[in-house]
Amino acid sequence: MKSMPYTLTINHELKFVHYAHKGKISRDEIGEAWKELLGMKEFRELKYNLLSDYRGGSFQFNASELDVIDNFLDSIKTILKGKRNAVIVDNPSEAAISFLFEHHKNKEIKFHVKTFSTESAAFRFLY
Repeated sequence: MKSMPYTLTINHELKFVHYAHKGKISRDEIGEAWKELLGMKEFRELKYNLLSDYRGGSFQFNASELDVIDNFLDSIKTILKGKRNAVIVDNPSEAAISFLFEHHKNKEIKFHVKTFSTESAAFRFLY
């Protein structure tokens, strides 16, 4: 079994899933992480929020390739509606890609995505 460069950890006390992904991050790897995430009852049914931590990571795709991710999120909008996703990044190119999702997902499917550079700011958004 292939070891994935990400982790998914459930915080039952604060009711969120912490998705941490470091290194080179491909669209396929993000897709695999989301498959795992959707398999978690806490996220799928119990309305846990999501903390996506990409610090130390580098997206291996550009903004023109975001349609695949965008279409996938649209396909699971009933699961995402009303949830919060705090995204933590530590470099400008990942921040730019993350910012593209913020406004569209908030308006289109009420998936409240916001990008941060610090963990403390991300936690304040989640709660």
